[in-house]
Amino acid sequence: MPDPDRVKCLYPEPRNGKEQQRIAGLFVYYAQWISRYSDKVKRLIHNTSFPLKDEAMLSFQALKKELAEVSLSVINEDIPFAVETDASDIAVSSTFNQNGRSVSFYSRSLNKIAWLCHNLILILNTFD
Repeated sequence: MPDPDRVKCLYPEPRNGKEQQRIAGLFVYYAQWISRYSDKVKRLIHNTSFPLKDEAMLSFQALKKELAEVSLSVINEDIPFAVETDASDIAVSSTFNQNGRSVSFYSRSLNKIAWLCHNLILILNTFD
């Protein structure tokens, strides 16, 4: 679990409707990795008063905690790594995983020269 003091500044409590929309947008980006996302976000997005009331605050805290757990990992050199790559004619991407969680990622659009050696680019940049 990440250090709560370091994560606190990444997800500030929304103070108005615009900030609430912004934080909801961040949460929706990670929705596929947050269990029961729609149940958790419902109370937050239907909130109309600031500062956040009890139910909205509980929703915000639960989403923030879960987002920190899925998005922030530290590399443990004692655990084996797995590299997953993907490439198309226009882009490449790769992830560096431990225990099924991404600890590093890379993605890039390709120009003609880069397209010729995209596998080498993936391997080299994953470990960057």
